[in-house]
Amino acid sequence: MTGTEQSKNTLQAINYTRGHLSILDQLKLPHESVYLTVPDTTTAWHAIKTMQVRGAPAIAIVAALSLAVELHNSIPNATVEVIEDKLAYLVSSRPTAVNMADAAGKLSLIIRQAQKEGRNPVEAYIEAAERMLVCSF
Repeated sequence: MTGTEQSKNTLQAINYTRGHLSILDQLKLPHESVYLTVPDTTTAWHAIKTMQVRGAPAIAIVAALSLAVELHNSIPNATVEVIEDKLAYLVSSRPTAVNMADAAGKLSLIIRQAQKEGRNPVEAYIEAAERMLVCSF
């Protein structure tokens, strides 16, 4: 099978473009391949809590990207405090998920640094969350 043929037959666990996130619902596998649209942190919280997304790196990335989508689409002028509150909410979906808590901490540092430098913390957050996706898969 060529690389192109293989990519056509491979399920992507996470599909993301700026402003849109969908995840492969792990609860439906192996009988169905169903994607769940994740427009906000509430949907991500439930997907993580109910194990529709599984695997430490995937959990962290879905959490981070769900907030990126919500910020991009609904609260582009969010403050650092709002972003950090939403990160804490996401971590509460699976408090023992070390990767997610670690990612939240790193993202918090990034947005605080952006604010200190006079940059937009929302843009800094979105860019950092997108880098997580690229670096992890």
